[in-house]
Amino acid sequence: MSGKAILELRHVEHAFKMREGLFSHRALQAVDDVSLSLAEGDVLGVVGESGCGKTTLLRIMLGLLTPVRGDILLDGAPIADQKRRDLARKIQMIFQDPYSSLNPRRSIGSIVGQPLEIHGVGDSTERARRVRELLDVVGLPTRMLDNYPTQLSGGQRQRVAIARALALRPRIIVCDEPTSALDVSVQAQILNLLLDLRRDFGLSYVFVSHNLAVVEHIATRIAVMYLGRIVETGNAEDIFRRPGHPYTRILLKSVLTPAPRAGVPDIQLGGAAPNPMDIPSGCRFHPRCPEVLPICATQDPATFEVAGVHVACHLARATDPK
Repeated sequence: MSGKAILELRHVEHAFKMREGLFSHRALQAVDDVSLSLAEGDVLGVVGESGCGKTTLLRIMLGLLTPVRGDILLDGAPIADQKRRDLARKIQMIFQDPYSSLNPRRSIGSIVGQPLEIHGVGDSTERARRVRELLDVVGLPTRMLDNYPTQLSGGQRQRVAIARALALRPRIIVCDEPTSALDVSVQAQILNLLLDLRRDFGLSYVFVSHNLAVVEHIATRIAVMYLGRIVETGNAEDIFRRPGHPYTRILLKSVLTPAPRAGVPDIQLGGAAPNPMDIPSGCRFHPRCPEVLPICATQDPATFEVAGVHVACHLARATDPK
């Protein structure tokens, strides 16, 4: 880690009530006993398939959802005890879709300057100066101040969203797959911009994605999520070099490469897609795991440390130095 922990989740759980029939409901456990920390200056990549609970986890980090159990600490203080305006100055979000996250009826200057206006930062002259500076920081010309989102490309819209997130000078920015709706060439530009901003402004990121190639480019630490739980955490370099969980290894094998005649990778993932309404007994991944053991079907695995990486898997027991 690059510094002290500024955001901590401790044994966080959250469930949604899903209607089954006219009078009955059933719980969907979206996040289950998740503990994570974001250190100052780090980029925490949270990866996993769609429906694994990543977005719910982000909303909990932002204070938009209250977990049914567990604690969320920002700068050592519970998020629940901090005012919404104070939280907005510490933590901001960049959304997945730049086409729907910007108000089409507002100009670019108005969109970027709105947080400054809401929080009463400076007078109108100072706010206008700050908006021009923010556009310059994200690589947009000031002539776009009076343009509207519909006049911009996807990459330009995402730069506007980044400028808006920077307006209050937060310490943490939460990114919900911010490049998934962009062309590959534009993705690289946005990722490099985020890395430059991290260096120049001392930012920390929580970066959610299902694309490990993107996460490898930006993350310093990684948390792998499956059916609401974290199955592996550690330094990005260690996990990419020697993944400890079978699910992480499968995710890495699924990354497409530009190698000639490589084709689509055969990841050998057994079973059907996971159903969060019907969580299996024992290890949640065992119905699809190519390395399954008899114990996996009945006993939930503990978390073991293997070469500095924490892995929730029975296969890791033999290599745990403890």
